[in-house]
Amino acid sequence: MNAVTSETIDRHAGGISTVSYRRGRLTADEKTRIEDWAAIGWTSGRIAQRLDRNPSTIHFHMVTNGLKVTSRRRRGSYTRNGVTVAGFTALEDTLITTLRLQAFSTVRIARVVTKRFGHKRTACTIHTRLRMLATLDQADDA
Repeated sequence: MNAVTSETIDRHAGGISTVSYRRGRLTADEKTRIEDWAAIGWTSGRIAQRLDRNPSTIHFHMVTNGLKVTSRRRRGSYTRNGVTVAGFTALEDTLITTLRLQAFSTVRIARVVTKRFGHKRTACTIHTRLRMLATLDQADDA
């Protein structure tokens, strides 16, 4: 796969820098390497450099697969790409877990949560959050 170059604004220097990472889904080999390197304490940044991947890609893979434990929730809302994103609350976590245990699909859960809490949730967001909660519960049990 060829590297794709993208221009990003370097907010600290006020200029434009060119950053190039390999793009696309992580391969099975890359996932295995991430697991191995995370097990010996490598950071997501170090792994990203080694694999020529965006650090966010590596961080996301590590968090959603229990290789890196973060806090259960963000405090409050934040803005990403001009859109306000609401972090999951404890009530939302309880609701989505309960609905999933009742065999609701992630699409249906997203509709219920969006209607009840007033901020848009997608099936993908619900799926990812359920994976993260499962890995956090496993870490708590260990």
